[in-house]
Amino acid sequence: MKILISESQFKKMISLLKESTDKKLNVLFAGDSLSAAPGYTWNYVLEKKHKNDWNVDHAVKGGIRTDMIKDKVLTALDKKHYDLVFVYGGTNDMF
Repeated sequence: MKILISESQFKKMISLLKESTDKKLNVLFAGDSLSAAPGYTWNYVLEKKHKNDWNVDHAVKGGIRTDMIKDKVLTALDKKHYDLVFVYGGTNDMF
């Protein structure tokens, strides 16, 4: 039996295999303005605290609604495997 894959699928597989050899956890923080101040907000404090244990990405932007945060999370998950995903938002939805 043969399985045919595209070049982009092959590159993604290689990328995922390389990630799995890293002992650090892949972590994604997603949120609105409560998460968007580098060095000051909760997610950056956690990143600094776990710098030796985590590979961190931030999908954050002030002024976005929860549905926009969801889109950012889904886009990030299409590109990379994350062991932990933290989502903190909703401030702009209340208004």
